[in-house]
Amino acid sequence: MKYLIDANTFITPYRGYAPMDVAVTLWDKFKDMSNSGTIVLLDRVQQELFINSDALHLWVDANFNVASIETFQNNQQAVAKYATISRWAASQNRSQKALEKFLRPDAADIFLVSYAATDPTNYTVVSFEVSNHNGSSEFKLPDVCNQFGVKCIPFQNMFRELNETY
Repeated sequence: MKYLIDANTFITPYRGYAPMDVAVTLWDKFKDMSNSGTIVLLDRVQQELFINSDALHLWVDANFNVASIETFQNNQQAVAKYATISRWAASQNRSQKALEKFLRPDAADIFLVSYAATDPTNYTVVSFEVSNHNGSSEFKLPDVCNQFGVKCIPFQNMFRELNETY
């Protein structure tokens, strides 16, 4: 099993409860998991993480195993899934604004689902995003994953599944 990491899986701890200078063991664990190929970044997620020139950008650049960065465009099955998911999203009863946000080429969610949907027994998406229980018109990553048979779990559940601690 490979865990495809959403950008917020790094951003949320980095900006909040686990800054790099305090939660050193968490960031070391991320590095170890990258080196072992347990966690992978989609190139689209890496681009989201590189928008800001901050310590997180520098950490990912210096510590994330290049072999654990997967390229969306190189996977023709993922490109085909992207088309399927785009058509599905357009057919949903959502606002135009929500659809445009979900389909933005600089946002990684649709790319994560498309990539993971090529082999849902081998990929699990990891995100802090939660299901759309509040009735908003936005597309939420766990809901879209569920629609296409992709497992999407919270950050802590990944550690539980792997019997890892930090």
